[in-house]
Amino acid sequence: MKTQTLFRLGGFAILLAQILSLIVITLYYLSGGQPVDTPRAWLNIWACVIMILGLMALYGVIAERGGVIGLVGFILLIFGYISAVATVAIRLSVAAGVVTAEQLSKVASYSIADSVLTWVWILGYLLFGFAIYQTKLYPKWIGALMMLIGPLMLLTNFAWFVPIYNVLDFIPWVYLGWKLWSGQGKMVKPLTPVHTPA
Repeated sequence: MKTQTLFRLGGFAILLAQILSLIVITLYYLSGGQPVDTPRAWLNIWACVIMILGLMALYGVIAERGGVIGLVGFILLIFGYISAVATVAIRLSVAAGVVTAEQLSKVASYSIADSVLTWVWILGYLLFGFAIYQTKLYPKWIGALMMLIGPLMLLTNFAWFVPIYNVLDFIPWVYLGWKLWSGQGKMVKPLTPVHTPA
C-alpha cells in the first residue's frame, strides 16, 4: 500500500473519530448530563482507538520537521487517548456494578493517576501543537489553537465552559483530518537553514 494511501486513511480515521466524539457529546447533552451509559461508552472507546490510528498518520507527516518536541507530544497524546479508553472502561465497570465509585475513591493510585493524566493531555497538546506550528506544513493558527486547547482543559471543571472547549477541540482535528484525507499529507524533509556567503 502506498504511503499516500496510508496518510489518506489516517485522515479518514481522524474525521471518523471526531464524528463519533461529536455523537457522544450530543448524546451527553441530550441526556441532560447523565452519567455515561453503555452505548455512549463504547462509542467513546471506538473514537479514541480510531483517533490513535489517525494520529499515527498525522505524526508520520510532521515527524521529520517536528523533531523531538513533536515526538514527545505525539507520545503524550497517544498515552492520553489510551488512558481515556481505560477511564471509560472503569466507568463501565461502575455502571455494571463491578466496582463502586466509593471503592475507587479509596484507591490512592487512581486519584493520583487521574490528576497526572490531565497534565499528560495538556503537555501533549502544547508540544504537538508547537510541532505543527513550527513545521510550516499547516496554517500556524492550527498549531496555536492546539497549544491553547491544552491549558484551557483546566477550565473544563466549569460546566459553562465545556461546550466552548468541545468546539475549540473539534476544529483543529477536523481541519488536519480533512487535509490528510484530501491527499495533502506527505512526508517532508526537515527544514534546512539557508547559508548565505559571508
